[in-house]
Amino acid sequence: SAVTAVETTDNVYQAPEAELLEDSGIPQAEQKKLLSIARRQKYLLYTWLFYFIVMLSIRAIAPDARIVVELLASAIFLAMWGLTIGLCWHVYGLWGRIITIPLGIIPGINFFVMLAASSRANKLFKAAGVKVGLMGVRIKTVRDLKLQN
Repeated sequence: SAVTAVETTDNVYQAPEAELLEDSGIPQAEQKKLLSIARRQKYLLYTWLFYFIVMLSIRAIAPDARIVVELLASAIFLAMWGLTIGLCWHVYGLWGRIITIPLGIIPGINFFVMLAASSRANKLFKAAGVKVGLMGVRIKTVRDLKLQN
């Protein structure tokens, strides 16, 4: 029996083509919100790191100078509380703000409030397609996000 070749115009080795919609980016208002959250998160994380270093160094400092370091630690703690409020204000709705802001002033619990707010911010960044690192996102990465036309 003779094998007959059927001539087709379709190439079986050619990758399929589909009409895909071009990614139109994010609205400019969303980029501004993400940029504000990124700055607040970055400031908060660096303030926590500085506070941690100050608290570890208190024992190594002479008792005479310890009062100055304790005052510095108190000022840093108040700054952290303010930064936590700012981050919670932007990443949570009304009920999240009502719950997290008062808890943010309680020592020990404020660390978990900061972690929760930072985690929520990271989820927002990942949803926007931004890579998140150990100390938050790079501000430049958020600034360079593709905007909608």
